[in-house]
Amino acid sequence: MFGTILLAVDGSKYSEKAVELAKRLAMATNDEVVVAHMTELLPARFQTFPGFEQEADQEIVELAKGYVAELEEAGVKARVELRTAQYGGVARFLTNLAEDLDAGLVVMGSHGRGDLTALLLGSVAHKVLHLSQRPVLIAR
Repeated sequence: MFGTILLAVDGSKYSEKAVELAKRLAMATNDEVVVAHMTELLPARFQTFPGFEQEADQEIVELAKGYVAELEEAGVKARVELRTAQYGGVARFLTNLAEDLDAGLVVMGSHGRGDLTALLLGSVAHKVLHLSQRPVLIAR
């Protein structure tokens, strides 16, 4: 039905719900799921030391790989895409990745880990909804 489902994860409880939605859809439609996680690079003035973001994000990277294993165990073809994006650029990167993959659907949680940032700048989900040329399913 969708061909490829892009599943954006960040380790939040809403992200967990998105995984379940993507799994149910992919099982019903026999689509591939690409589990994507972007490590957001902080501006240099906020870095405590080089490589901080990657070390701090390692738990979620492992979680994303675990989602792929979970999906494969359920009989869903899945793979992981781990990337980095400049601070504030995650939504644009996700929409570009959806285009590159020719994804028929983007699935993500309604709120991520950065709730304070979302209040100040707007959530990644909100930005993806406005930027995406692909259908977006938001898990609440």
